[in-house]
Amino acid sequence: MQSWGPFGPPPKSWGNDPFSAGADPFGAPQPGKAKPQDPWASVPDPWAPVPGAPSVGPAPMRGGVGKGWFGRQPPAHGAAQQDPWGSYTAPPRVDPWGDPQPVPPAQRPGYVDPWGGPPVGPTPLAVPKRSALPAVLMGAAGIVVVLVLVAAGVFVVFKQQGESSASGPVSPTSEMPATDQPTFTPSPRTRTTSTSPTPTTLPIPTGPAALGQNRLYANFDAGLPKQPCSPAGWPSDAGSALAFYEGVMPCLEAAWKPVLTGADMGFHGATVLVPTGTVVSNPCGTETVGPGDTPAFYCSTNETLYMPLAGMPAERFGDKAIIYLSMFAHEFGHHVQSLTGTLAEEGQQSRAAGTESAAGLELSRRLELQAQCFSGMFVGSIVDSGGRFTGADYQIALDDNSNRGDWNPNAPRDHGSVAHSGAWWDQGYRENKVGQCNTWLSPPEDVS
Repeated sequence: MQSWGPFGPPPKSWGNDPFSAGADPFGAPQPGKAKPQDPWASVPDPWAPVPGAPSVGPAPMRGGVGKGWFGRQPPAHGAAQQDPWGSYTAPPRVDPWGDPQPVPPAQRPGYVDPWGGPPVGPTPLAVPKRSALPAVLMGAAGIVVVLVLVAAGVFVVFKQQGESSASGPVSPTSEMPATDQPTFTPSPRTRTTSTSPTPTTLPIPTGPAALGQNRLYANFDAGLPKQPCSPAGWPSDAGSALAFYEGVMPCLEAAWKPVLTGADMGFHGATVLVPTGTVVSNPCGTETVGPGDTPAFYCSTNETLYMPLAGMPAERFGDKAIIYLSMFAHEFGHHVQSLTGTLAEEGQQSRAAGTESAAGLELSRRLELQAQCFSGMFVGSIVDSGGRFTGADYQIALDDNSNRGDWNPNAPRDHGSVAHSGAWWDQGYRENKVGQCNTWLSPPEDVS
Protein backbone atom coordinates (compact mmCIF):
# COMPACT_ATOMS: atom_id res chain seq x y z
CA MET A 1 0.00 0.00 0.00
CA GLN A 2 1.33 3.41 -0.93
CA SER A 3 2.18 5.82 1.85
CA TRP A 4 2.04 9.56 1.54
CA GLY A 5 4.64 9.65 4.28
CA PRO A 6 7.30 12.19 5.22
CA PHE A 7 9.67 11.94 2.31
CA GLY A 8 10.40 8.28 2.89
CA PRO A 9 12.78 8.08 5.84
CA PRO A 10 12.13 9.34 9.35
CA PRO A 11 14.55 12.15 10.25
CA LYS A 12 17.33 11.71 12.74
CA SER A 13 15.24 13.26 15.48
CA TRP A 14 12.87 10.32 15.16
CA GLY A 15 15.51 7.81 16.20
CA ASN A 16 16.68 6.88 12.71
CA ASP A 17 20.38 7.15 13.60
CA PRO A 18 21.69 3.58 14.11
CA PHE A 19 24.85 4.89 15.77
CA SER A 20 23.38 7.22 18.39
CA ALA A 21 23.84 6.18 22.01
CA GLY A 22 21.25 3.59 22.93
CA ALA A 23 19.39 4.22 19.71
CA ASP A 24 16.81 1.64 18.72
CA PRO A 25 16.21 2.07 14.96
CA PHE A 26 13.03 0.07 15.23
CA GLY A 27 11.67 1.71 18.37
CA ALA A 28 9.04 4.39 18.76
CA PRO A 29 9.81 7.79 17.22
CA GLN A 30 11.33 10.43 19.45
CA PRO A 31 10.34 14.11 19.71
CA GLY A 32 11.69 16.29 16.93
CA LYS A 33 14.02 19.24 17.04
CA ALA A 34 14.41 22.53 15.24
CA LYS A 35 14.83 22.25 11.51
CA PRO A 36 18.24 23.41 10.22
CA GLN A 37 18.19 26.56 8.13
CA ASP A 38 20.47 25.42 5.32
CA PRO A 39 21.54 21.76 4.99
CA TRP A 40 24.33 22.74 2.59
CA ALA A 41 25.81 25.61 4.60
CA SER A 42 26.55 23.29 7.50
CA VAL A 43 28.56 20.84 5.42
CA PRO A 44 32.08 20.51 6.91
CA ASP A 45 35.33 20.65 5.04
CA PRO A 46 34.84 17.89 2.39
CA TRP A 47 38.34 16.59 2.93
CA ALA A 48 38.27 16.64 6.72
CA PRO A 49 38.25 13.21 8.40
CA VAL A 50 34.97 11.98 9.83
CA PRO A 51 34.70 9.47 12.70
CA GLY A 52 34.20 5.97 11.43
CA ALA A 53 32.89 2.72 12.84
CA PRO A 54 34.90 -0.43 13.60
CA SER A 55 35.69 -3.05 11.02
CA VAL A 56 32.82 -5.30 10.11
CA GLY A 57 34.40 -8.16 8.22
CA PRO A 58 35.72 -9.14 4.79
CA ALA A 59 34.69 -7.51 1.57
CA PRO A 60 31.92 -9.17 -0.44
CA MET A 61 32.18 -10.41 -4.01
CA ARG A 62 31.59 -7.70 -6.62
CA GLY A 63 29.57 -7.92 -9.78
CA GLY A 64 26.23 -6.29 -10.29
CA VAL A 65 24.32 -4.04 -12.61
CA GLY A 66 21.79 -1.35 -11.91
CA LYS A 67 19.47 0.09 -14.54
CA GLY A 68 17.68 3.36 -14.93
CA TRP A 69 14.18 3.86 -16.26
CA PHE A 70 12.05 6.30 -18.24
CA GLY A 71 9.23 8.28 -16.75
CA ARG A 72 6.03 7.81 -18.70
CA GLN A 73 4.17 10.82 -17.33
CA PRO A 74 1.62 8.43 -15.78
CA PRO A 75 -1.69 9.54 -14.28
CA ALA A 76 -2.00 10.19 -10.56
CA HIS A 77 -1.00 7.04 -8.69
CA GLY A 78 -4.14 6.56 -6.57
CA ALA A 79 -5.45 8.47 -3.61
CA ALA A 80 -3.17 9.79 -0.93
CA GLN A 81 -2.74 7.48 2.01
CA GLN A 82 -2.44 8.16 5.72
CA ASP A 83 1.20 8.51 6.71
CA PRO A 84 2.27 6.30 9.64
CA TRP A 85 4.08 9.25 11.19
CA GLY A 86 1.02 11.49 11.31
CA SER A 87 -0.96 13.89 9.15
CA TYR A 88 0.93 16.50 7.19
CA THR A 89 1.08 18.14 3.79
CA ALA A 90 3.76 17.55 1.17
CA PRO A 91 6.33 20.22 0.30
CA PRO A 92 5.65 22.67 -2.53
CA ARG A 93 7.98 22.62 -5.50
CA VAL A 94 9.88 25.73 -4.53
CA ASP A 95 13.33 26.63 -3.29
CA PRO A 96 13.83 24.17 -0.42
CA TRP A 97 15.75 26.74 1.58
CA GLY A 98 13.25 29.58 1.16
CA ASP A 99 10.67 30.64 3.69
CA PRO A 100 7.86 28.12 4.37
CA GLN A 101 4.91 28.51 2.02
CA PRO A 102 1.28 28.52 3.19
CA VAL A 103 -0.86 25.54 2.37
CA PRO A 104 -3.28 26.35 -0.45
CA PRO A 105 -6.88 25.19 -0.03
CA ALA A 106 -8.07 21.84 -1.33
CA GLN A 107 -4.60 20.28 -1.31
CA ARG A 108 -4.11 16.55 -1.56
CA PRO A 109 -3.54 15.09 1.93
CA GLY A 110 0.12 15.02 2.74
CA TYR A 111 2.21 15.24 5.84
CA VAL A 112 3.41 17.62 8.52
CA ASP A 113 7.01 18.88 8.36
CA PRO A 114 8.86 16.35 10.58
CA TRP A 115 11.03 19.19 11.88
CA GLY A 116 8.04 20.99 13.33
CA GLY A 117 7.75 23.73 10.70
CA PRO A 118 4.45 24.90 9.21
CA PRO A 119 2.78 22.56 6.71
CA VAL A 120 3.49 23.09 3.04
CA GLY A 121 2.15 22.07 -0.37
CA PRO A 122 1.49 18.65 -1.97
CA THR A 123 4.03 15.81 -2.27
CA PRO A 124 5.60 15.07 -5.70
CA LEU A 125 5.47 11.73 -7.45
CA ALA A 126 8.42 9.47 -8.34
CA VAL A 127 9.71 6.13 -9.75
CA PRO A 128 12.51 3.65 -8.64
CA LYS A 129 14.45 0.61 -9.94
CA ARG A 130 15.63 -2.87 -8.74
CA SER A 131 18.62 -5.17 -8.37
CA ALA A 132 20.02 -8.57 -7.32
CA LEU A 133 23.55 -9.97 -6.55
CA PRO A 134 24.76 -9.55 -10.13
CA ALA A 135 22.54 -6.55 -10.02
CA VAL A 136 22.05 -4.17 -12.92
CA LEU A 137 21.27 -0.78 -11.41
CA MET A 138 19.26 1.40 -13.77
CA GLY A 139 18.76 5.17 -13.46
CA ALA A 140 15.55 6.94 -12.60
CA ALA A 141 13.18 6.48 -15.55
CA GLY A 142 10.71 3.87 -14.29
CA ILE A 143 9.66 0.54 -15.81
CA VAL A 144 9.82 -2.98 -14.40
CA VAL A 145 13.03 -4.19 -12.81
CA VAL A 146 13.79 -7.85 -13.43
CA LEU A 147 16.37 -9.40 -11.13
CA VAL A 148 18.51 -11.98 -12.90
CA LEU A 149 21.42 -13.91 -11.39
CA VAL A 150 24.74 -13.01 -13.04
CA ALA A 151 27.75 -15.17 -12.36
CA ALA A 152 29.92 -12.05 -12.25
CA GLY A 153 27.92 -10.24 -9.61
CA VAL A 154 24.84 -8.21 -8.87
CA PHE A 155 22.90 -6.85 -11.86
CA VAL A 156 20.08 -4.40 -11.19
CA VAL A 157 18.18 -2.76 -14.08
CA PHE A 158 15.51 -0.04 -14.40
CA LYS A 159 12.83 -0.93 -16.84
CA GLN A 160 9.07 -0.60 -17.18
CA GLN A 161 8.13 -3.33 -19.59
CA GLY A 162 10.07 -6.16 -21.10
CA GLU A 163 12.84 -8.17 -19.48
CA SER A 164 16.57 -7.98 -19.71
CA SER A 165 18.61 -10.90 -20.94
CA ALA A 166 21.23 -10.17 -18.31
CA SER A 167 21.97 -12.94 -15.87
CA GLY A 168 21.35 -10.66 -12.92
CA PRO A 169 18.50 -8.65 -11.36
CA VAL A 170 16.96 -6.06 -13.65
CA SER A 171 15.14 -2.82 -12.83
CA PRO A 172 12.47 -1.46 -15.23
CA THR A 173 12.33 1.90 -16.96
CA SER A 174 9.39 3.91 -18.17
CA GLU A 175 7.62 3.14 -21.41
CA MET A 176 8.37 4.68 -24.77
CA PRO A 177 8.19 3.21 -28.29
CA ALA A 178 11.57 1.70 -29.06
CA THR A 179 13.24 1.70 -32.47
CA ASP A 180 15.38 -1.14 -33.79
CA GLN A 181 19.10 -0.51 -33.93
CA PRO A 182 22.04 -2.83 -34.52
CA THR A 183 23.61 -4.69 -31.64
CA PHE A 184 26.44 -2.69 -30.14
CA THR A 185 29.32 -3.59 -27.86
CA PRO A 186 30.74 -0.47 -26.15
CA SER A 187 34.19 0.52 -27.30
CA PRO A 188 37.01 1.03 -24.79
CA ARG A 189 36.57 4.79 -25.07
CA THR A 190 36.01 5.41 -21.39
CA ARG A 191 37.13 7.59 -18.56
CA THR A 192 38.31 6.25 -15.23
CA THR A 193 39.46 7.82 -12.03
CA SER A 194 40.86 5.91 -9.09
CA THR A 195 42.10 6.72 -5.64
CA SER A 196 44.23 4.36 -3.59
CA PRO A 197 42.67 3.32 -0.26
CA THR A 198 44.06 5.16 2.74
CA PRO A 199 45.75 3.27 5.60
CA THR A 200 42.58 3.72 7.68
CA THR A 201 40.34 2.02 5.12
CA LEU A 202 38.40 -0.83 6.69
CA PRO A 203 36.99 -3.92 4.94
CA ILE A 204 33.78 -3.44 2.96
CA PRO A 205 30.81 -4.17 5.25
CA THR A 206 28.82 -7.36 4.87
CA GLY A 207 25.62 -8.72 6.39
CA PRO A 208 23.43 -6.32 8.42
CA ALA A 209 26.40 -3.94 8.67
CA ALA A 210 26.13 -3.39 4.91
CA LEU A 211 22.54 -2.15 5.03
CA GLY A 212 20.82 -0.17 7.80
CA GLN A 213 23.78 -0.41 10.19
CA ASN A 214 26.33 0.56 7.54
CA ARG A 215 29.13 2.70 8.94
CA LEU A 216 28.39 5.13 6.12
CA TYR A 217 25.78 6.51 8.52
CA ALA A 218 28.15 6.76 11.51
CA ASN A 219 28.21 10.48 10.75
CA PHE A 220 24.47 10.82 10.22
CA ASP A 221 24.72 14.43 9.08
CA ALA A 222 27.51 13.90 6.53
CA GLY A 223 26.55 15.65 3.31
CA LEU A 224 27.93 16.65 -0.07
CA PRO A 225 29.78 19.97 -0.29
CA LYS A 226 28.48 22.72 -2.53
CA GLN A 227 30.47 22.90 -5.77
CA PRO A 228 30.04 24.37 -9.24
CA CYS A 229 29.57 21.76 -11.97
CA SER A 230 29.35 22.89 -15.58
CA PRO A 231 29.54 20.01 -18.09
CA ALA A 232 29.45 21.17 -21.69
CA GLY A 233 26.36 20.79 -23.84
CA TRP A 234 23.87 17.97 -23.44
CA PRO A 235 23.58 14.36 -24.75
CA SER A 236 22.29 15.09 -28.26
CA ASP A 237 24.50 12.45 -29.92
CA ALA A 238 27.17 9.91 -28.95
CA GLY A 239 30.03 12.39 -28.92
CA SER A 240 28.25 15.12 -27.00
CA ALA A 241 26.80 12.56 -24.59
CA LEU A 242 30.20 11.14 -23.68
CA ALA A 243 31.64 14.63 -23.26
CA PHE A 244 28.69 15.62 -21.07
CA TYR A 245 28.88 12.60 -18.75
CA GLU A 246 32.67 12.80 -18.54
CA GLY A 247 32.21 16.42 -17.54
CA VAL A 248 29.86 15.42 -14.71
CA MET A 249 31.96 12.50 -13.44
CA PRO A 250 34.65 14.59 -11.67
CA CYS A 251 31.89 16.46 -9.84
CA LEU A 252 30.36 13.19 -8.62
CA GLU A 253 33.74 11.87 -7.51
CA ALA A 254 34.63 15.09 -5.67
CA ALA A 255 31.24 15.01 -3.95
CA TRP A 256 31.25 11.41 -2.72
CA LYS A 257 34.94 10.79 -2.00
CA PRO A 258 35.05 12.71 1.32
CA VAL A 259 31.86 11.04 2.52
CA LEU A 260 33.20 7.51 2.00
CA THR A 261 36.76 8.14 3.12
CA GLY A 262 35.38 9.93 6.15
CA ALA A 263 33.62 6.68 7.04
CA ASP A 264 36.91 4.75 6.67
CA MET A 265 35.79 3.29 3.35
CA GLY A 266 37.85 3.06 0.21
CA PHE A 267 36.84 5.19 -2.75
CA HIS A 268 37.63 5.12 -6.44
CA GLY A 269 35.84 6.45 -9.46
CA ALA A 270 33.83 4.68 -12.13
CA THR A 271 33.86 4.49 -15.93
CA VAL A 272 31.16 5.74 -18.29
CA LEU A 273 30.20 4.33 -21.69
CA VAL A 274 27.66 5.63 -24.20
CA PRO A 275 26.43 2.72 -26.37
CA THR A 276 24.63 3.65 -29.60
CA GLY A 277 22.69 0.43 -30.24
CA THR A 278 19.71 -1.20 -28.56
CA VAL A 279 21.53 -4.34 -27.36
CA VAL A 280 24.47 -3.75 -25.03
CA SER A 281 26.86 -6.52 -24.00
CA ASN A 282 28.59 -6.05 -20.66
CA PRO A 283 30.27 -8.21 -17.98
CA CYS A 284 26.99 -8.43 -16.09
CA GLY A 285 25.05 -9.78 -19.09
CA THR A 286 23.30 -8.39 -22.14
CA GLU A 287 20.85 -5.52 -21.89
CA THR A 288 18.18 -4.39 -24.31
CA VAL A 289 17.97 -0.64 -24.05
CA GLY A 290 15.37 1.81 -25.25
CA PRO A 291 12.30 3.76 -24.18
CA GLY A 292 10.38 0.57 -23.47
CA ASP A 293 13.32 -1.24 -21.93
CA THR A 294 16.41 -0.04 -20.06
CA PRO A 295 17.36 3.66 -20.26
CA ALA A 296 20.61 3.39 -18.29
CA PHE A 297 22.35 0.94 -15.97
CA TYR A 298 25.38 0.28 -13.79
CA CYS A 299 27.44 -2.92 -13.79
CA SER A 300 29.48 -3.47 -10.63
CA THR A 301 31.68 -6.13 -12.22
CA ASN A 302 33.54 -3.52 -14.28
CA GLU A 303 32.25 -0.55 -12.26
CA THR A 304 30.84 1.12 -15.34
CA LEU A 305 27.86 3.39 -15.84
CA TYR A 306 26.13 2.69 -19.17
CA MET A 307 24.21 5.66 -20.58
CA PRO A 308 22.91 4.45 -23.98
CA LEU A 309 21.52 7.03 -26.38
CA ALA A 310 18.50 4.84 -27.07
CA GLY A 311 17.71 4.80 -23.37
CA MET A 312 17.57 8.59 -23.01
CA PRO A 313 16.42 9.77 -26.46
CA ALA A 314 17.05 13.42 -27.21
CA GLU A 315 13.70 13.68 -28.97
CA ARG A 316 12.01 13.00 -25.65
CA PHE A 317 14.08 14.95 -23.13
CA GLY A 318 15.48 17.62 -25.45
CA ASP A 319 18.18 19.92 -24.14
CA LYS A 320 17.14 19.62 -20.48
CA ALA A 321 20.63 18.68 -19.31
CA ILE A 322 19.58 18.34 -15.67
CA ILE A 323 17.36 15.33 -16.49
CA TYR A 324 20.28 13.39 -17.99
CA LEU A 325 22.50 14.49 -15.10
CA SER A 326 19.95 13.39 -12.50
CA MET A 327 19.75 9.89 -13.96
CA PHE A 328 23.53 9.72 -14.22
CA ALA A 329 23.73 10.67 -10.54
CA HIS A 330 21.26 7.88 -9.72
CA GLU A 331 23.49 5.35 -11.47
CA PHE A 332 26.53 6.71 -9.66
CA GLY A 333 24.51 6.21 -6.49
CA HIS A 334 24.58 2.49 -7.29
CA HIS A 335 28.36 2.77 -7.56
CA VAL A 336 28.39 4.24 -4.06
CA GLN A 337 26.22 1.32 -2.91
CA SER A 338 28.72 -1.06 -4.47
CA LEU A 339 31.67 0.57 -2.68
CA THR A 340 29.87 0.42 0.68
CA GLY A 341 28.82 -3.24 0.37
CA THR A 342 25.12 -2.39 0.12
CA LEU A 343 24.65 -3.56 -3.45
CA ALA A 344 26.18 -7.00 -2.89
CA GLU A 345 24.29 -7.56 0.38
CA GLU A 346 20.96 -6.53 -1.13
CA GLY A 347 21.53 -8.94 -4.00
CA GLN A 348 22.40 -11.78 -1.65
CA GLN A 349 19.37 -11.23 0.58
CA SER A 350 17.08 -10.74 -2.40
CA ARG A 351 18.14 -14.02 -3.97
CA ALA A 352 17.73 -15.82 -0.66
CA ALA A 353 14.20 -14.46 -0.26
CA GLY A 354 13.31 -14.81 -3.94
CA THR A 355 13.73 -11.80 -6.20
CA GLU A 356 10.04 -11.73 -7.08
CA SER A 357 8.82 -12.44 -3.54
CA ALA A 358 7.33 -9.68 -1.39
CA ALA A 359 10.53 -9.54 0.67
CA GLY A 360 12.76 -9.53 -2.41
CA LEU A 361 10.80 -6.74 -4.08
CA GLU A 362 10.91 -4.63 -0.93
CA LEU A 363 14.69 -4.99 -0.81
CA SER A 364 14.86 -3.83 -4.41
CA ARG A 365 12.67 -0.82 -3.67
CA ARG A 366 14.86 0.18 -0.74
CA LEU A 367 17.94 -0.05 -3.00
CA GLU A 368 16.39 2.01 -5.78
CA LEU A 369 14.84 4.65 -3.55
CA GLN A 370 18.18 5.15 -1.83
CA ALA A 371 19.81 5.76 -5.22
CA GLN A 372 17.05 8.31 -5.82
CA CYS A 373 17.91 10.04 -2.57
CA PHE A 374 21.62 10.05 -3.43
CA SER A 375 20.80 11.60 -6.82
CA GLY A 376 18.84 14.37 -5.10
CA MET A 377 21.75 15.05 -2.75
CA PHE A 378 24.11 15.53 -5.68
CA VAL A 379 21.78 17.79 -7.65
CA GLY A 380 21.31 19.89 -4.52
CA SER A 381 25.08 20.24 -4.18
CA ILE A 382 25.53 21.77 -7.65
CA VAL A 383 22.43 23.97 -7.92
CA ASP A 384 23.07 27.68 -7.35
CA SER A 385 26.73 26.94 -6.62
CA GLY A 386 28.31 29.24 -9.17
CA GLY A 387 28.12 26.74 -12.02
CA ARG A 388 25.70 26.02 -14.82
CA PHE A 389 22.70 24.78 -12.84
CA THR A 390 20.16 26.90 -10.96
CA GLY A 391 16.94 26.58 -9.00
CA ALA A 392 15.05 26.36 -12.29
CA ASP A 393 16.94 23.15 -13.07
CA TYR A 394 15.93 21.77 -9.67
CA GLN A 395 12.27 22.18 -10.61
CA ILE A 396 12.80 20.42 -13.95
CA ALA A 397 14.57 17.50 -12.25
CA LEU A 398 11.92 17.28 -9.54
CA ASP A 399 9.13 17.17 -12.12
CA ASP A 400 10.93 14.41 -14.03
CA ASN A 401 11.67 12.30 -10.95
CA SER A 402 8.10 12.82 -9.78
CA ASN A 403 6.81 10.98 -12.84
CA ARG A 404 8.79 7.79 -12.44
CA GLY A 405 8.01 4.72 -10.38
CA ASP A 406 5.94 1.55 -10.14
CA TRP A 407 2.87 2.99 -11.83
CA ASN A 408 2.24 -0.13 -13.96
CA PRO A 409 -0.13 -2.41 -11.98
CA ASN A 410 0.93 -5.41 -14.07
CA ALA A 411 4.65 -5.06 -13.38
CA PRO A 412 6.67 -6.12 -10.30
CA ARG A 413 6.81 -3.36 -7.70
CA ASP A 414 10.57 -3.24 -7.46
CA HIS A 415 11.31 0.51 -7.68
CA GLY A 416 8.79 2.15 -5.38
CA SER A 417 5.59 4.10 -5.91
CA VAL A 418 5.51 7.16 -8.11
CA ALA A 419 5.00 9.28 -5.00
CA HIS A 420 7.94 7.78 -3.15
CA SER A 421 10.31 8.01 -6.10
CA GLY A 422 9.98 11.77 -6.29
CA ALA A 423 9.70 12.23 -2.53
CA TRP A 424 12.94 10.34 -1.79
CA TRP A 425 14.75 12.26 -4.53
CA ASP A 426 13.54 15.53 -3.02
CA GLN A 427 14.46 14.27 0.46
CA GLY A 428 18.08 14.01 -0.63
CA TYR A 429 17.97 17.40 -2.31
CA ARG A 430 16.51 19.22 0.68
CA GLU A 431 18.24 17.45 3.57
CA ASN A 432 21.72 16.65 2.16
CA LYS A 433 22.45 14.06 4.85
CA VAL A 434 23.41 10.45 4.18
CA GLY A 435 21.46 9.45 7.28
CA GLN A 436 18.30 10.84 5.70
CA CYS A 437 18.86 8.48 2.75
CA ASN A 438 18.98 5.35 4.93
CA THR A 439 16.00 3.62 3.35
CA TRP A 440 17.00 0.38 5.08
CA LEU A 441 15.66 1.59 8.44
CA SER A 442 12.53 3.27 7.11
CA PRO A 443 9.13 1.65 7.74
CA PRO A 444 7.73 -0.43 4.84
CA GLU A 445 5.04 2.19 4.24
CA ASP A 446 7.70 4.70 3.21
CA VAL A 447 9.36 2.39 0.68
CA SER A 448 6.19 0.99 -0.87
